[in-house]
Amino acid sequence: MTAPRYINHISPIIFSGPYRLQDTKLFLFAVEADQKKVQASVDSFFLEVLEGSNISYKAFTSHVALGAAYMDAISTDPFTQTIFGGFPETDYAVWIPLLKYVNGWPVGIYWFMSVVLVDNPLAIVTGREVYGFQKNQGQFAPPDKPDGPVNFSASAWSLETYSPTSRVKLFPLFELIKTGQPAKRAGLLNKIIKGTEELVGLIEDDWTRVAESMANMSGFAQYFHRNLKAGVVPMVFLKQFRSATNPQEACCRAVIETSFTITELTKVAAIEDEYQFNYSTNATYDFLEDYGVTNHNLLDLNFEIDMSFNLPNGVQIYPK
Repeated sequence: MTAPRYINHISPIIFSGPYRLQDTKLFLFAVEADQKKVQASVDSFFLEVLEGSNISYKAFTSHVALGAAYMDAISTDPFTQTIFGGFPETDYAVWIPLLKYVNGWPVGIYWFMSVVLVDNPLAIVTGREVYGFQKNQGQFAPPDKPDGPVNFSASAWSLETYSPTSRVKLFPLFELIKTGQPAKRAGLLNKIIKGTEELVGLIEDDWTRVAESMANMSGFAQYFHRNLKAGVVPMVFLKQFRSATNPQEACCRAVIETSFTITELTKVAAIEDEYQFNYSTNATYDFLEDYGVTNHNLLDLNFEIDMSFNLPNGVQIYPK
């Protein structure tokens, strides 16, 4: 049966893929969390949808990553780009590494972006509608791409508290602030970046040992760097739309996978500064409860990455 045509009334609010993301600067900060709470959060997205399948996704490290990404241009295939051009995007996101199981056997590592805040409404509708990115609108400092690591902060349209008088406003959410101290584990990152990947290189076909290694930050960093060098970063999403007749139900739910494919990688560097993660009370986004993150956490294993990459069309994993 042929799929029905998408009726695009207003163009180009939703760009058609695949996508090209050019001149991206990504700052990625590893944040210690509670693995059981991270798993509970992951299950809230995927467990019910995958019921009856032979597929599951498991959080297997006690860390999540906070990413601040500044993209100069997001565009689509060259023909469409000549007509519509593209748009810039900044996003601040929570990245969770997951181990995918099929029939009880681990088959690969995928990244899930459980929260994505963006500064561009075109990025929200395109990301949510096409793939299922959990995108909402925010505001960031710095607003424009910095030359290197600086202090970062994010505000989001949200509810600060739940009460009859609460109103959705732009509230401060979190900040990443330099402490003035050197990052204690920057030396480890530099060692990994210079090619010391023996741990993952020796055990990459033994997924049990990969999972064990990822429980510590050395394994986490090595595997992430290996993904970058390979030029492929597998991703998984939950795509869903609410029912119009009963907003508590979904009229569409599917698990989608794709992979970022890196086309240009010009910089991978350890961030030499130690950072402190400061969270502001927020009822809509409760990082402390959802992930078991400790407020004022000190972060000292962090990346700065300059790259361009493509985002291919997705594959619907389940239901088929």
